[in-house]
Amino acid sequence: MSDNIKETVAKNLLYYRKKNKITQKELAEKLGVKHNAISSWENGVNSIDIDTLFQICKIFGISVNDMYASPFHQLSSLKNIDVSKFDTAKVVSIENLFSTLKELSIENLNKVNIYVENLLTNQQMEEALTVQAAHGRTDIKVTDEMNQHDDDIMDDKNF
Repeated sequence: MSDNIKETVAKNLLYYRKKNKITQKELAEKLGVKHNAISSWENGVNSIDIDTLFQICKIFGISVNDMYASPFHQLSSLKNIDVSKFDTAKVVSIENLFSTLKELSIENLNKVNIYVENLLTNQQMEEALTVQAAHGRTDIKVTDEMNQHDDDIMDDKNF
């Protein structure tokens, strides 16, 4: 395998492993190899045999062509995002974000990724709590006095 192809496969192996949140040890166990084999493949020290490459692609749910494609093809696929559901402000924000991200080091990009994952987790938790709060007080029996109190507040001209 030429150095350029070996380097591309190495970068893609690392990319897809991290994308799938699989450790080197976990991938090694699935493939029946030692964990240091994964490290040597990702660093381009050794080449992956074709049978193992097919196994890896099956684990990640990708084609062999994906492993041989430029490591930047993942970014070019972002052009295929259906932005029809986004409002203009969101599209502009995404464009500005990509413009800013390309200036960051890989270390800082990894930090941004972790931060974004945390934001998304927090957002999902907030949404779940909102739903729980909306439905969680079914234990209170609403009385006529409570309804009248609410009506009085709404009728108050100072409200």
